[in-house]
Amino acid sequence: MIKSLIILVICHFTIDMFTGIWPIYKSLAELDLVKAGLIAMLGGIFGNMAQILFGLYGDRGYRKFFIFAGLILVSTACLYPYTNNYALLLVMVFCAFIGSSAFHPSGTGLVGMLTKSKKGLVISSFISAGTIGFAFSQIIFKKVYVHFNGNTLILLTLPAISLLLACFANFENDRKPKLNVGVKGEFLKLMHACKGSLLILYLIEVCLAAAIIGFIFILPEVMAAKDYESYWRYGGAHMLYIIGGSIIIIPAGHYSDKNGQKRVMFLSLIGSAILFYLFLALPKVSPFFFVPLMLFLGGAMGICNPVGVALGNRIAAGQVSLVSALLMGFAWGGGSFSTLLVGYLSKTFGNPITALYYLGIIIFIALILSLFLPNHKEVLELETAKS
Repeated sequence: MIKSLIILVICHFTIDMFTGIWPIYKSLAELDLVKAGLIAMLGGIFGNMAQILFGLYGDRGYRKFFIFAGLILVSTACLYPYTNNYALLLVMVFCAFIGSSAFHPSGTGLVGMLTKSKKGLVISSFISAGTIGFAFSQIIFKKVYVHFNGNTLILLTLPAISLLLACFANFENDRKPKLNVGVKGEFLKLMHACKGSLLILYLIEVCLAAAIIGFIFILPEVMAAKDYESYWRYGGAHMLYIIGGSIIIIPAGHYSDKNGQKRVMFLSLIGSAILFYLFLALPKVSPFFFVPLMLFLGGAMGICNPVGVALGNRIAAGQVSLVSALLMGFAWGGGSFSTLLVGYLSKTFGNPITALYYLGIIIFIALILSLFLPNHKEVLELETAKS
């Protein structure tokens, strides 16, 4: 078990590290923000929404294949600096997103099958590795990009090592026959499930995903507009933001189980709105204030997705896979429009900070929608009725 877990952890670190490169590369290469935003939007929509397909096929015996395919496809992010052609860049970004989507359902599924008694520990370790990879992705890429004068092929060593290790992994418990998949039927089930409280929850998750995706995409330009040092512009602020989200998830989840997911989501949305606009309104501040501000902002905005998924699974007990696909892959796909939006607004107004002022409106939309979610007592009654 330990050997397989370590290999999957390394693979997950690699996948998420490469997925986080595009926002920093478009800044280093000074790409057109509208075109870069369109590329990120298309990759995000199709990549994230494809997770349900990869999940369905992965559950029917294709997990190992998707692990290998994901590592190969995501490595195309190393090739960004070797072309100025936006069509080729779109293909590369699309491959990176598809690779990430192929890996995640199968990787999580394999990790969950490694043990029966320590699922929480192994899945948490797996998720943490991805978070660390995503948090440090921009710093690592920028260092390599500058040190090797744009020759980033050296980064291919990481997916190559991951692939080599995966070849030696022996996932005994994934020996399933290759079965046919009823894709149309699963999509119809997904659409049928998206109604009532689940529809409201989905719209909230789309709003928050859009805010997070757009913020991460334009953050390097925002840091430059505020005249922060190179370290903060090229990955430092992003690292703090992502780490802040990962730190707060576990205590927030524990609190929501006791006091209700609706309350936690409502409070986190209020906190997100306050910290989001505080960050935009403040000029350059000292690290003593900037560091906790970014950590708390990442924490506040990062709470809603995992807590929302937990609420969705409680509302629609017995449809865990469908609800997770709806509130994760489909919500993040739906929220990917924000990269094009902030790119266009930044170019139109000549200021990325102004673009984020407009983007922040969707946080208030999510806040209003959260008022219509079932409270803790109603959720308990639903669970009791379905048990």
